[in-house]
Amino acid sequence: TDQNGGTVVLRAFYLYWFVGQNVITPSEMERVLLSNWDRVIHNRVHRWAYVSVFSLITENLRPDGLNAEQTQALLVDFTGQIVPTFQINEMPPQAKN
Repeated sequence: TDQNGGTVVLRAFYLYWFVGQNVITPSEMERVLLSNWDRVIHNRVHRWAYVSVFSLITENLRPDGLNAEQTQALLVDFTGQIVPTFQINEMPPQAKN
């Protein structure tokens, strides 16, 4: 609710993906299929990480707020900067492509 007791609809972007051994996917279905395939065929059990980033669209919340396109660009830029610090460096060279 706002200061006057009115309702405010909040919108946001929530980006997520799964990281397993030598594999990255944004799809829950692909994650499950890869897990089952590797378990049965290769006797390998993935320990998946669920990575996510989130930001409210603030154009109606603050005078200097960002619209949807600006918020999405902010998250994409942030993700591009932060992911190499914890994800790519930990993956084997063949998985970086």
